[in-house]
Amino acid sequence: MFISFFESYWRQALAIVFLGLVASLFTILIPVSIGKYFDLLFGYHSHRAQVLDFILPASLWQSMRAFQVFFLIAVGLRFATSYGFRLGTALLGERFSKHLRELLFEHQLRIPLSIYQQSGTGKYLLRYSGDMKSAQDLFTKGMLRLGSDLIVLTLALGFMWWYNVQIFLIVAGGMLFSALLIRLLNKWLRRASVVRRDRRSGMLAFVSQRLQAIATIVAFNRFTPERARFQRRSEKLFAAGKEFQTVYQLIYTIVPGLLYLILALCLMMVHQLEMASTAQQGNLLAFVLVFLTILPVFRRLLRAGLVWEMGLISIDKLMRILQLARDDSHLPDFHFRKGRIEVSDLTVAFDGRPLIQNLHFTVEPGEMWHIRGRSGSGKTTLIQVLMGLLPPSGGQVRIDGQDVSSVNGFSLRKHLTAVSTAFPLLGKTVFEAVSYNQKEKNRERAARLLERLQRHLPQGRRLELDTPIGELGSNLSSGEQKMLQYIRAMMTRKPIVLIEEPLKGLHPAVRTEVVKWLGRQKMDKTILLFTTARTLRGLEPDAFMELGHKPGATKTTPDDKPQARPGQ
Repeated sequence: MFISFFESYWRQALAIVFLGLVASLFTILIPVSIGKYFDLLFGYHSHRAQVLDFILPASLWQSMRAFQVFFLIAVGLRFATSYGFRLGTALLGERFSKHLRELLFEHQLRIPLSIYQQSGTGKYLLRYSGDMKSAQDLFTKGMLRLGSDLIVLTLALGFMWWYNVQIFLIVAGGMLFSALLIRLLNKWLRRASVVRRDRRSGMLAFVSQRLQAIATIVAFNRFTPERARFQRRSEKLFAAGKEFQTVYQLIYTIVPGLLYLILALCLMMVHQLEMASTAQQGNLLAFVLVFLTILPVFRRLLRAGLVWEMGLISIDKLMRILQLARDDSHLPDFHFRKGRIEVSDLTVAFDGRPLIQNLHFTVEPGEMWHIRGRSGSGKTTLIQVLMGLLPPSGGQVRIDGQDVSSVNGFSLRKHLTAVSTAFPLLGKTVFEAVSYNQKEKNRERAARLLERLQRHLPQGRRLELDTPIGELGSNLSSGEQKMLQYIRAMMTRKPIVLIEEPLKGLHPAVRTEVVKWLGRQKMDKTILLFTTARTLRGLEPDAFMELGHKPGATKTTPDDKPQARPGQ
């Protein structure tokens, strides 16, 4: 994840690190130079102030005017490099977040359908908010900013060592103690954060599911039980939040307390040094300014552990999703020939319970089959297996002799399309819902198909290409949704068509046009019709099969006399 990103943007990262280094030098140089200013102002000539002459040419320090020019330039350069570093870090962080979101979404599209069916989709939404922010903070604050802060701290400690070894030991020892204490608190925080995030993820999934079923809640007056379920989840989230905030706020308040304690110890030591006349005013002021400069730096360093803990939790959750994705791009492509479908001893089970068991049938190219089954008999599941969306628990599905589980699913679905509520409409408008892309030629064809299916509808009942359909077609009736599903399938011109409840819910005028279209496609396409009805008015399938009973199929002869198919 990080490696692939750095491989693409290592130049920008190096430029940001360089700006951070320069900004760090000026961050320390400016307060240190104040000591030189006091030497010039009061005529001091301490040996420590003379050491500054080794940093930059002596001409910059020899007169008050030269120092003033130098100081203004240093402030300007510090502003420019600091702004460049912060802006570059922020923009690269946004680019990293963009890279991560796109990678996450791409992998989520490749997660096997069975995982979503078992776990739902709501809990995966949190990955785009809290987890994405924590991962971005890990990259910007925990890596890029951390490197800059370590440089500043190293330079500051070097100045303190040069100023006074005893003060250096106090500062270094205090920082080490603080870092160890914060590390212990971060371990506590990590445990609390994992629980809190899991509860928040579960809460988001719960709310997403309930809002999608809001019509059910209203229609059946389920306000009270659903509110009670929500409140129980809310109480658990509140308890997890209290523990998290207890540790989180302790870390945020203890850090400045520890830093000011270190400063107090340093001032006590400085006081003793002043009484012994071993320090001069310019150097003392420089030390105080340097310490105040590194206060926010060290505060960020102490909290960097917190950023890493939160970021690693998010990265861990994101990596789990990335590992769920099924990448079948390495599998051979499917090569369509005629569209012969062979199902052999097919079994599909969920949680150990078989939904489809020992199913056998063969569909020849250009045939139309009527596959009937009661609700829950596995019609939708069979469609998903045929399209390579669900792996069978046993047996095989072969199309043109190729096992659908052993070929690239993307290449397979280039030759199959479906009309089913299992595949809801996507897009804001009718045209977006039925077209793969927004090219003008597709718009013209979609308009012709829409006109053909609606030609006998009253004018006020007709949909237009720019008609808003709502979320997943929620603004449309079930018949309108099915009509658009047909148009979506027609737009693809694929040779194998799987249709669930082909005539159910359609307006009679639209139904007539659909029957005509199916009749015209009968010899050119392999068509499977999945229904709960025993008969299909206006259609003449070549074969009939019943799901949920002893596997078998009946072929319709030209004399309409059922004939058993051998081996089925």
